[in-house]
Amino acid sequence: MNSGIYEIRNMLNNKIYIGSSINIKSRIKRHFNDLKKGSHHSLFLQRSFNKHGSENFSYRIIEITSQDNLLPCEQFYLDTLKPAYNISKNAGNTLGIKHSPEVVERNRLRNSGFGNGNSKITPENLNEILELRKNLSVSDIASSYGVHITTIERVIKKHSSSIFGKVYDKNSRHKISNSKKKNNYAGKTVYRVNVGGTIVEVHASMTDAAKFAGISLATMKYGIENNIKRGMYFFKMAS
Repeated sequence: MNSGIYEIRNMLNNKIYIGSSINIKSRIKRHFNDLKKGSHHSLFLQRSFNKHGSENFSYRIIEITSQDNLLPCEQFYLDTLKPAYNISKNAGNTLGIKHSPEVVERNRLRNSGFGNGNSKITPENLNEILELRKNLSVSDIASSYGVHITTIERVIKKHSSSIFGKVYDKNSRHKISNSKKKNNYAGKTVYRVNVGGTIVEVHASMTDAAKFAGISLATMKYGIENNIKRGMYFFKMAS
C-alpha cells in the first residue's frame, strides 16, 4: 500500500507540513522539486525552505492507510498537530484521488465561499488570502486551500465590493495626493480611481498596482504622491 499521511519537517524549528497522497513517495518528490524551483503552493513552506536550505528539511511517513480513509486521517493530523506550513487547515488537497460524484458535489458546496455555512474559506481568511495574493496567482492560492479558483476570486471580489463605488470627497483626495508615505508604501492597499473619484479596482499592494500598470515601483510611488493621472485613472493610497 502506497497511500497514507506524511510530514515535511524543518529540523531547525520543528515546524511541519502535513499532506496525504495515494502515492507518498511520488508526492514527496514533487514537493521537494517544487521547493527547489521556488514554486511550491505553500508560501509559508517555500519561504522557510528558501531561508534555511534543503539540508534542514526532512520527511517521514506518519501513517499508512487506505485511500478511502485518507482525508479523514489527514484531517485528524491537521487538527492534532496544527502544522505551521499548511495554508489550508482542511484536508482535501490529496493528489491523484478520483472522488465519486457525490463527494465532488459535497466539496463543491463546501468550497463555495463566503455566505455558505460549510465553506472552507471564512472571512477570517481574507487578510491571509490578500497577503498571499502579493506573491501567488489566484490558482495557486486556490490549490493551497483546496478550493476551486472561483472561490478565491469570489472572496477577493467580496472584499473589493465593500469599497467599490465609494467616492473620495475633495478633502480625501487632497489628503491622499499630498501625503508623503515612507518605506512601508509597497505593502499598502492601492485604489485605482476614475476621473470622477470612484474606486474601480483594488490592488493589495503598491507592488501589485505597479505590475498592473506596467511601471516600476518608484514610478508608481511618484505618481501617487504627485496625483499623476495614468490614462483615464489615478492611483490612490488607502488611508
